[in-house]
Amino acid sequence: MKLLTLGKIIKRKGLDGTFKVNSSTDFALERYQKGNKVLIKDEKTKNIIEVTVKRYYFDQGFDYVSFEEIKTIEEATPYINSLIMIDKDTLPPLEED
Repeated sequence: MKLLTLGKIIKRKGLDGTFKVNSSTDFALERYQKGNKVLIKDEKTKNIIEVTVKRYYFDQGFDYVSFEEIKTIEEATPYINSLIMIDKDTLPPLEED
């Protein structure tokens, strides 16, 4: 499995477990579509969990993403400074241009 980094979780936003993400992908809209599966990798413990995108929006240069499996601010807190990743083998091929 080859993992590609989509972005880094900077902080929480709101009470529902939404994350502010500094994305490193040029295809955030495609990667964070509702229902897509992504991975969150804790840089300290190296643990990886699979999560499902619940909601995505872009505001003032940052991506904001919430996941089905993370519903509260308490559940979100441990993932600050973690990486959001995706398995390269699950990506659809990009179109020409």
